[in-house]
Amino acid sequence: STTVKAVVVDPDSRTVLWTDYKRHETRQPETVEDFLVRIGTAFPDADAIEIFVTGLGSSPLAAPLGARFVQEVNAVT
Repeated sequence: STTVKAVVVDPDSRTVLWTDYKRHETRQPETVEDFLVRIGTAFPDADAIEIFVTGLGSSPLAAPLGARFVQEVNAVT
């Protein structure tokens, strides 16, 4: 993929609270970092977050992010 997508969902209501979609121009880690900073700024009072990643390019990012990998077909479901 040439893009990074992110979604913030309220775990109780499953309401989508924030989304973005951006071409990473071969700078996937930097784009993910930018998204995480912006999410942190948008939700400064969040007690905890849980990160899930999907897609082939996310494999090297999962461990450093403390994220759980979700297979793409399952993520879409």
